[in-house]
Amino acid sequence: MREKRKAIFIDRDGTINEEVGYITDPSQVRVYDFAVDAIRSINDAGFLAIAVTNQAGIARGVFTEDFLSEIHLLINDTLRSGGARLDAIYFCPHHPRDGSQSYRIDCDCRKPLPGMLLRAAEDFNIDLAGSYNDRRPVSRRRSGSSCRSALRTGQNGLWSRGTGHGIDSVVAQTGTHSIEPARGNKVDFIDMRILIVRLGAIGDVVHTLPALARLRGALPETHITWAVERGGAAKLLKGNPCLDDLIEMDMRGWRKRFGQPATWSEIAASVRRLRNGRFDLSLDFQGLFKSAMIPWLAGVPRRIGFEKSALREPASAFLLTEGVAVEDNDHIIKKNVQLLASLGIQTDEPEAKGYEFPIGIDKEDLDFAGEIDRRYNGSYAILNPGGGWPTKLWAPREFAEIAGRLWRNFGIHSLVTYGPGEENLAWEVESQAPSATMIDSTLKQFFALSKGAKLFIGGDTGPMHLAAAAGAPVVAIFGPTSARRNGPFREDDVVIERFDLDCRTDCYRRSCSHTSCMKIPAETVWQGIVRRLEIAKQVEEKRSFSIEQI
Repeated sequence: MREKRKAIFIDRDGTINEEVGYITDPSQVRVYDFAVDAIRSINDAGFLAIAVTNQAGIARGVFTEDFLSEIHLLINDTLRSGGARLDAIYFCPHHPRDGSQSYRIDCDCRKPLPGMLLRAAEDFNIDLAGSYNDRRPVSRRRSGSSCRSALRTGQNGLWSRGTGHGIDSVVAQTGTHSIEPARGNKVDFIDMRILIVRLGAIGDVVHTLPALARLRGALPETHITWAVERGGAAKLLKGNPCLDDLIEMDMRGWRKRFGQPATWSEIAASVRRLRNGRFDLSLDFQGLFKSAMIPWLAGVPRRIGFEKSALREPASAFLLTEGVAVEDNDHIIKKNVQLLASLGIQTDEPEAKGYEFPIGIDKEDLDFAGEIDRRYNGSYAILNPGGGWPTKLWAPREFAEIAGRLWRNFGIHSLVTYGPGEENLAWEVESQAPSATMIDSTLKQFFALSKGAKLFIGGDTGPMHLAAAAGAPVVAIFGPTSARRNGPFREDDVVIERFDLDCRTDCYRRSCSHTSCMKIPAETVWQGIVRRLEIAKQVEEKRSFSIEQI
């Protein structure tokens, strides 16, 4: 009978090569030097070195099996140049919920299930009981309980001296010489379940989306759920391509009906749903007592938030298990992204690369925007006179003046948008400007419409943040709030604000006896509009020139 062989099973991304999310270009393949040394030592000890990796990017249509084969050849070529080799690489292309029908399978090969290990055992006559991953000997009975690797390190690594697990224990048991891998406080996210808490409002949710995009890009196989208040913000998050689940809670309604038995039943049902999520960690991007309470009630063991000094309600710190140091005086988007540093995710990428704002747009939303774009021949601006707070409102007559100037000087029609309760503000603008038209839209329709807008003009509101996320040129009018913290984030955009008022410093008042900060002449805003349109024109000319050169 042929003698059975022994193997060490190794994960790929974050262990053999750097974790960059889905690899979509060969230039992204960077094999760790210590991985080359470690795999060579495994080869020398007579063990098979076999990589096992989930690659649901195939199911999701990000890349093909042929492309993945090229990447694996490149990895093995790099290892061979250092005198090491992988005896095989097994991959699972499936996903239980996403992707094309042929790959959308609840399979037995997706880690942590044992399919890939069992296939390798059959192909190479492997004694699983005498083989290793990073935690313990592998057995047929337990092979489905862990697919962590003997080289677990790098982007996803968890290393701690004296634990008796990981490569230290494998080295001792296999007889390979001592290897000193990189160490850190990072964790294995392959089967992690993460809860994001950002309850609202719309602008706050928009400012959290880049962190979500970066989280999903770094951890494509992790299950991510977002807890949000019922309403506009929840509607914006529905169908988000980076989320696996969305938990909506009617917290405003609960406060209004707090004494009613039905309210307590609803709260209990929400808590049960949170607990049934069995989340391993949570990320609180809000910093309030109510947001910190949610993962605490859900029984999440690792509750991550901002350090106490950066919390909006510092008293909520006692509900967190970890506080992350962040730059609290910079833009809120950057602050949110910095929270991911606790997970070992790079947070200092150059801003020139831009932020991603994943929003699920349906065909109906695109059709809505396309019909309006055709109606005005692609020459329209969005004016949003609403503001949520009375102290954020710029006078409707000033918006009407701007609408007239846009038409007379540039032939740009003005679309006046509004939210619930803001219809009268929009009507005032429309009634005073023949070139202005009220537009009723959902948030996602507004987002799609903003992508084709020549300009957005408005205050510190959810629509302004959505327009900025969509890439529309923005002229923002700021009063009681900080543009440095909450304003448009691109350098080309223009902020109009008064610097001659001491009362603006850390104001954030929702009521005021004079609202002097919003008493800004139309001429001042117009100068900013002309400047922003000229910048947009220069960018477009530069882009057209680059295309012609190609």
